[in-house]
Amino acid sequence: MNTKRSAIAIFVIAASVAIATATLSIATPVLANKDSAHDGLEKADDNVHDNAPGGLGGDIDQKFHNGLCHGGHSTDAFQC
Repeated sequence: MNTKRSAIAIFVIAASVAIATATLSIATPVLANKDSAHDGLEKADDNVHDNAPGGLGGDIDQKFHNGLCHGGHSTDAFQC
């Protein structure tokens, strides 16, 4: 009988952890804002300029900035 209670307790704890993890995973993107992405987008922009064929102003760079603008973001190099 004690083993059955232990098994149920372990199941309840595991289910609680799973629900808490899922809730946190769902809520995390909502908690982020545009400012939290700025540093990463600046770094990505520099990488596109330095490493993509065509470099600054090239086709890939234009597509990158077009995507940023559609997402409501700007970088120091290009303001939407």
